[in-house]
Amino acid sequence: MAYNWPNFLNKGDSSLLDGGDDRIDLARQEIRQNIDNVNNIIDRFDLGVEPTNGYILVYNTSTESFQAQAPSGGIALTDLSVTQNTATGLGTLSYNNTSGVFTYTPPKLTGTADIWVPAQAMYPTADGGCSNITTREVTEGSPEIRTLDFDQATTEYAQFSIAMPKSWDEGTITYEAYWTADTGNTGGVSWGLQGVAIRDNGGAFGTAFGTAQVVDDTFHLQHRMHISPTSSALTISGTPLVGDITFFQVYRDTADANDTLSADARLIGIKIHYTTEAGTDD
Repeated sequence: MAYNWPNFLNKGDSSLLDGGDDRIDLARQEIRQNIDNVNNIIDRFDLGVEPTNGYILVYNTSTESFQAQAPSGGIALTDLSVTQNTATGLGTLSYNNTSGVFTYTPPKLTGTADIWVPAQAMYPTADGGCSNITTREVTEGSPEIRTLDFDQATTEYAQFSIAMPKSWDEGTITYEAYWTADTGNTGGVSWGLQGVAIRDNGGAFGTAFGTAQVVDDTFHLQHRMHISPTSSALTISGTPLVGDITFFQVYRDTADANDTLSADARLIGIKIHYTTEAGTDD
């Protein structure tokens, strides 16, 4: 199907217009070419009848034109499925073969994370507390350390608090004690830690700490860094919930048979290890 357009060949044969600036004969050639192009496009899509809703265009090389026809073959929703990798730590992908919707659930990232609590973030308890925070210079120009000093003869205490990350699984924790000593002979130090969670609108500050876990470490040399072994699992009392503040109490357990260092044990800090149940704290 082609449209009949005006025949420009029977117009005046003047080849110039506007003082010789515009070539009318060339303009006519361009118009005729554009008309041919439009007719070619129309011929390619000469469907004959109005196509039915949902039909597709198929090119026919014999007629050199597109034709409308009902779709055939293709992929049905029920032709698709998902095979899930069952390896741990991966997300899940599911498919609904009725709606054709794929749903991806990101993995719940779990593992172990650390929190470092330096001695200057702690405070001696009102009763039976250790010494106040002290800054120690071993050699001028070298790292200075801030410590809480715990007596060799009497069990002394310090406390600190942490608003634990939301990614914490609210389960048990472990810890390491970082410490040193200025003087002393061979022997060891026993460090204890206990905790309790206090929640919003109901948590009483008079709630007792949970059962302590004590870790023993051996003294090596004065003015040297000492890092204790990792403790056994420590249960936080108070049934921790997201948003709670966890209070900790650290002490030197002089009643422990392994606490034999005849000098003050100078606590530098505590590193807490906790288990996460999410990749972020969002």
